[in-house]
Amino acid sequence: MRVSERKQEEIDEMFKATKSVKLEIEEAPKIKKIVTVFDNSIQSHNALTVSSDLCKRFDATLEVITSEDFYPAFNALINSTRDKITELFQSAQSAMGELEIEPNFNPVFSGRITRTMNEFDIAVEDETEKLSNRLVEKLTELDADIVVIGVPMYKTADESEVELLGSYVTKLLRSSKIHANFLLVSEKTSSMSNSIIAFIDVAQQPRSLVALTKRALSVSNSNTSLKIIGIVENKTIETMALVDEDTDDGDSTELPFQRASDKLRNKMKETLDSLAIDPSIQHGSIDKTVKIGTINEILNMTLSDRKEDLVMVRSLADYGENLDPIADQITRLVLTEGHPCLIVWD
Repeated sequence: MRVSERKQEEIDEMFKATKSVKLEIEEAPKIKKIVTVFDNSIQSHNALTVSSDLCKRFDATLEVITSEDFYPAFNALINSTRDKITELFQSAQSAMGELEIEPNFNPVFSGRITRTMNEFDIAVEDETEKLSNRLVEKLTELDADIVVIGVPMYKTADESEVELLGSYVTKLLRSSKIHANFLLVSEKTSSMSNSIIAFIDVAQQPRSLVALTKRALSVSNSNTSLKIIGIVENKTIETMALVDEDTDDGDSTELPFQRASDKLRNKMKETLDSLAIDPSIQHGSIDKTVKIGTINEILNMTLSDRKEDLVMVRSLADYGENLDPIADQITRLVLTEGHPCLIVWD
């Protein structure tokens, strides 16, 4: 089976990316403002703890948004009021029926209750009135460096059919107006250690390595250990092996999969080794490693003996889009394991 021309072009670009290029970091962005959203859930309490810790470390300003989705509660109240009205009507009608009288019924409520029920029935056509859009506007206005959010927002873990990130977090991540990086925590994330693990896939551009390292340095001090894991997925190796089969001249004694594996490992190692940090930037130890396998296997192996390390991943998607597949997969696995996950858009 031959690979598509598009896939061939992607692989060619992958190998052009770091050729003879030194990826030098001359400065790390400063953390000046952090925003967190508090809804009184366990995960939002954890988000408050993590954001407070970050503010103390870097002397940053903390903005706390107190918010809740009150629609379900109001909707339940309105429905119960209507049910009570119906119940009163049916009770009176039943009593009158026994007395063989057919009266005229005249319901009377306070003006506030009438106006509230009428207003609640009006469909919200103005998008800016929705809670998700008001959150976007407030986060845009606050213009923070990092937004710390408990996932899912406005939900508890025991609620049925709760998706891991939740609709509100997904909408915030997709917003093109918010230019902050998002630090997500789950109900398992009670604190955050002073160690960082950054994952970068071989298919991602070298600038992802620069962006991740810059952001890691911005949330680091001289005692922070940084571990950068270069991921070479089996499926990428298999695709490369198909390319090698198409171009094989018959001289190599290596099997296509092994040859492709070695080539991609070397490419990933070259990318990591090309990273240079200006000596004036204060940082702790940095360890760079290449691992081969599936993303699940690599993450499980890396995080199995770690506790509350900050995990970082960069999304290649544009603002206004969902996370790219690699960033989305890593984010979900990391949150499931209870680690805080910083999604870098830089």
